[in-house]
Amino acid sequence: MGQAILDKSEIDKLPLGYTSFSEIKNDGAIYVDKTDLVSDLGRLKATPVFLSRPRRFGKSLLLSTFESLFSRGLKDFENLKIIENDVNSKDRFWHNEKTYKVIHLDFSPYTNDIESLKSGIAIKLQYALMGKKLSELSETEKHDSPIDLLMSYKTENDAISEFVLLIDEYDSPISHSVDNAQKMKEMMDFISSFFAAIKSCERIFRFVCITGITRLAHVSLFSMFNNLKDITVNDKYSALLGITENELHEYFDTYVQNAAAVLDMSVSDVYARLKSTYNGFQFTIGAQQTVYNPWSLFSFFCEPEFGFLNYWYSTSGGVPTMLVKYL
Repeated sequence: MGQAILDKSEIDKLPLGYTSFSEIKNDGAIYVDKTDLVSDLGRLKATPVFLSRPRRFGKSLLLSTFESLFSRGLKDFENLKIIENDVNSKDRFWHNEKTYKVIHLDFSPYTNDIESLKSGIAIKLQYALMGKKLSELSETEKHDSPIDLLMSYKTENDAISEFVLLIDEYDSPISHSVDNAQKMKEMMDFISSFFAAIKSCERIFRFVCITGITRLAHVSLFSMFNNLKDITVNDKYSALLGITENELHEYFDTYVQNAAAVLDMSVSDVYARLKSTYNGFQFTIGAQQTVYNPWSLFSFFCEPEFGFLNYWYSTSGGVPTMLVKYL
């Protein structure tokens, strides 16, 4: 075993486990710049966006990037592609765009039962829409149902494009219920009704983005979004998540050199092993290049002395729980 050439401060710059864009920026961690694609998607209006990717690929970080962009404008995006692209554009879209109130919902904590899902989302919505905590609401302001809350807000307010809605892990309550038919039906029925309410209240949303690990195409969850832009298999966004070969060289070459020193291997041999072990994800037929799994790459770079382990599959993110339970 050889000697590392990077110290702990450099290893700490690896964005392993980060799901917050602002924390990456504040901590000085490495951010793989895909804000040109973020900019393209964020320009869409009245068109909900959906993206499905496996776990540990950065879906939550993507939504956090949208949250920073819409809530703070370009303040957190210094020296990133979105700034240069916008300066060179005729309309300077993002420099002229106002900021919005962002509703960021994560469905993954609410998998126990349908009531926890409904109440959890209702509490988040009440605070986002009314600016008050549950304890601060009057009895007439409280809503047990997030669907009723949305419809009530739509009726009582004239706001147009006031909010941005981000939904992470929409399918988590469903995937955790596949071994319980009744529970799964309840989850699916509610989420489908909730999406219908979002569609009905679309005039209050400037931008909507939904992510998950699956695209449940045959259960009518998305049927009410007649204008949904599903970028899951869109060639343009095939590398929106994941690390491309070019990005690996641009951002992480020193970490490859460090691994080579630790493992007493040549740099070219380390690149070859990385490609054969962690590359190969191709999400669209016409994708120009495959991508690396970020979790595996960063885990390896943190502790190269342990070799080329199967980090993605060894975590809960890699095990196909939904498929196993279904079978």
